[in-house]
Amino acid sequence: MDERLTWEQSLLILLGCAAASSMAFSCATQDVRLLGLVAAASTYAVPFLFFPRCRPCRGTLLCPLNIALLLFFVQLALVPLGIMTLGLSPGQLAEIPSERSLTLAMLLSILAYVSFCISYQVADNPRRSTRTIPDNWRAPRWFGLASVIIGALGFAATFPSADALMSYYAPGGARSTTVIRDGATTIQEAAGTFLRAFLAFGFIAMWARWVDAMARRGRMVVCFGATLLCIAAQALSNLSFNYNRAAMVYPAIAILAAFSVTVRRVSGRVLLPLAVAAAVVLPLFGTYRARGYSLLDVVQRSEIREDLLSKTDINSAIQVYGGGPQLTAYLLDGSGWASTLYWGKTLVASAMYPVPILGAPFRESSGVTLFNRLIYGNEILDQVIPFTGELFLNFHVIGVIGGYALLGWAIAVLHDRFSRSKQSLEAYMYFFVALWLSSLVISSIAAVSQIFVYMMWPLYGYILIRGISRRRKHGFAGIARHWQRSHLEPADRGLGRCLSSPE
Repeated sequence: MDERLTWEQSLLILLGCAAASSMAFSCATQDVRLLGLVAAASTYAVPFLFFPRCRPCRGTLLCPLNIALLLFFVQLALVPLGIMTLGLSPGQLAEIPSERSLTLAMLLSILAYVSFCISYQVADNPRRSTRTIPDNWRAPRWFGLASVIIGALGFAATFPSADALMSYYAPGGARSTTVIRDGATTIQEAAGTFLRAFLAFGFIAMWARWVDAMARRGRMVVCFGATLLCIAAQALSNLSFNYNRAAMVYPAIAILAAFSVTVRRVSGRVLLPLAVAAAVVLPLFGTYRARGYSLLDVVQRSEIREDLLSKTDINSAIQVYGGGPQLTAYLLDGSGWASTLYWGKTLVASAMYPVPILGAPFRESSGVTLFNRLIYGNEILDQVIPFTGELFLNFHVIGVIGGYALLGWAIAVLHDRFSRSKQSLEAYMYFFVALWLSSLVISSIAAVSQIFVYMMWPLYGYILIRGISRRRKHGFAGIARHWQRSHLEPADRGLGRCLSSPE
């Protein structure tokens, strides 16, 4: 599955991006004819020529590396092309940053991408898969059902009555409740917040065990049907997180990725239409959620459909959610281009921002608060601070290089684990974590931290049970032997046995 694009294919991508950016530049109006945009779009594929381990995988298209490269493509190629052809969207910004600031912000994004590629090239060791013995530990049969029960308890705590549940899921129901609170939170509210994620994960765990068994029998049609059912079940469950699109879409992508690597490869002919449909439907869903219409009204009334279409700007959505340079430029303009460095203060505060109780003292000094005050000048907090810009505010250019180097290393490790997964549940978890880490390219450390605080508890439970099971089965000596088999080269294993021998 780890077969990469060839040098010739990489060169074709480079030439295609260069041609598209040149055409867009020639058609652009004077205010968006920026060399930084052309440089970003036309040089996106340059690292593929020099760093072969960073080239996209063509074996299994849904993998951590390809997702990270796709997000960089959105930021460095798709967004600049959209700006030059359809115009620059200010989003919620009070004004458009200067051309110089936009160009510098784009150059910072290019630098971040190059740092990511170099780090990935160094960290991705192709020999690792040949020397590592895969771990065949499997979660107990009761694990999936137990997760569903725990998640159901979380739902009961969040929606204490059938009327409360129906009023939330009913068309036009309540869809806006904040998770992060400065005031006191009751035990019931905390239980509802932290336990609800177990329900979707329980469905996925049961699906993974069942689909692995069916795949060994060659029943692919049944496996595909069960996969679609699992995607629908987790989406309905994760709708409880304020109708958040990422809470539904990210697990769905991870399920497809796990299916692709352990059951049957999902081809590009299936993924491309899904990606195009998502690019259209997700912005529409965001408008639908914000406008508060009922689904029945949307189906029956043409004027509501026209309103949704008129209020949905796909180009603006791609620029805002795709990490457009105007966001980073506005942040750095308002903060004096790091004339005074924060030396990690806002990064720590942003990471702690979503943490209940413990995060409260950090929120005033977080990058989230800083960025939103620059935009609104008040206490409104609804804009995501760009990760690249926050790194620059804290450690200047070195922060951008180091931050994305760490991200490249993390994605390389997760990609390796994902590519060698033999079980759908583990493949799902590796991909799910990599997907959220990769979203730092277009998101913020506070947004990703919130996911690790609120939605990763089922994964933490899995890791805990796995560790306890290993310790009971093997003890510390068994764990040491497993580490030895996993990390020592074949030539060194004899020495390892001698060192571990009682004689």
